[in-house]
Amino acid sequence: GTAEYRQRQQQQQQQQQGQMPADYNIDLFGVKKDPEMLRRMRLAEVKHGRLAMLAAAAWPLQELFDPALANLLKVAPLLTQDGRNPDVLNGGDLQQISPLFWSSILGATITLELLYGERGLKGEIRIENADMIARGEAGRPVFTEVSPGDLGFDPLMLYPDDRPGQLRAQAGEINNGRLAMIALVTFVLSEYFTGKSIVELTPQFFTPIGQ
Repeated sequence: GTAEYRQRQQQQQQQQQGQMPADYNIDLFGVKKDPEMLRRMRLAEVKHGRLAMLAAAAWPLQELFDPALANLLKVAPLLTQDGRNPDVLNGGDLQQISPLFWSSILGATITLELLYGERGLKGEIRIENADMIARGEAGRPVFTEVSPGDLGFDPLMLYPDDRPGQLRAQAGEINNGRLAMIALVTFVLSEYFTGKSIVELTPQFFTPIGQ
């Protein structure tokens, strides 16, 4: 039951510290010595990785479609005159973005943080086969620990049922998030030092084959 799971979890805590998905044993600041801090840092990495993946996808899309959308909506484009995204390095008039947009983003962020900001930090336990038990297809619950950042949101049912598959999925998210964070920094610095947009710097990704 739950008590047995917690006891087994405590007994294996030291061994499990170095077995987080996408853990390559690079720990320059000794975070692994503090299990609570380790989970908190993993949660921060998951959050930043998810934001970075969204931003890395949105960055070139805005450079591609902002002029057309601005023309359709009869508003001034957000891009700079040379087609780059506005930011503190590229310049651009960020003040023309509606205060309602910033307020909506801030409100959504605060709401999500209050509801789910510390999910997975307190050793929460989930019954993986709760649906099967409710349908009478399983008699014994299967307990798993909620990993940092696991919101239980899977509308497309893509998250694997088996533990090895779950670990692979978690590692994939972490690795893609890390890549996205590096890509986003690369976008910003490349546009700043070259004076060209990412779409212009990498046309092979944004023009039809053969053109």
